Amino acid sequence: MKIALLGGSFNPVHNGHLLLALQAANEYGYERVLFIPAKDPPHKFIASGAREEERWAMLNLALDEFNDARFAADDCELRREGVSYTIDTVRALERRYKTRPEEKFGLIIGSDLCADFGKWKEADFLAEITDILLGRRPPLGDEDVSGSEKSGWSAQAGAASAASFAGAAGTSATSLSADDRIAGDAGFPWPHKDLHNDFYVASSAKIRRMIAEKKDWKSLVPSSVYRYIVERKLYGFN
Repeated sequence: MKIALLGGSFNPVHNGHLLLALQAANEYGYERVLFIPAKDPPHKFIASGAREEERWAMLNLALDEFNDARFAADDCELRREGVSYTIDTVRALERRYKTRPEEKFGLIIGSDLCADFGKWKEADFLAEITDILLGRRPPLGDEDVSGSEKSGWSAQAGAASAASFAGAAGTSATSLSADDRIAGDAGFPWPHKDLHNDFYVASSAKIRRMIAEKKDWKSLVPSSVYRYIVERKLYGFN
């Protein structure tokens, strides 16, 4: 089976995560995309606002709503004590899923992580044993733009859940034009493949900020995740 991995804090999971995974699956023919929430990422502090089990619950709600049989959540990092190094995760998953020596996992990372990839544990070996898939992210600063009109969704898409796009093979949803895109691989010397995804101008950090500032963030997450956050008053929602 051809498998891709998408790791992150998913704090909270948002539509951009789902659309990036959809692009990888459609563009490169992955039969399974595993969403892997981090317990203790080495280069990132997980902000407060949701407990580990709540991040896991939101991820599963999102995948259930998106309803793509290729997508699954894996809690291997949450179950593993210590720092969540990607190379350790890849090795563990290889033992579970790899059936032929030549098989490689696809490793989905955003272009915003390119500058620090060399600091990752065993970065060179990681690039050797996986197919790195670079997803394009907005230029620095664009994620700070507030307002749903800049969220990366058209007016129609903003009113729909992420599940609306699950059957759109080979497509992704965004309100930004092709002129607003940038290549994701600038200055990245390791072997990789580009994901030709459109920008999704949102991030988990931006969503947490919007919740705290009482701005409109509903269109940025699947409806089930929105309800979960509201019902449990996560991230300071009130």
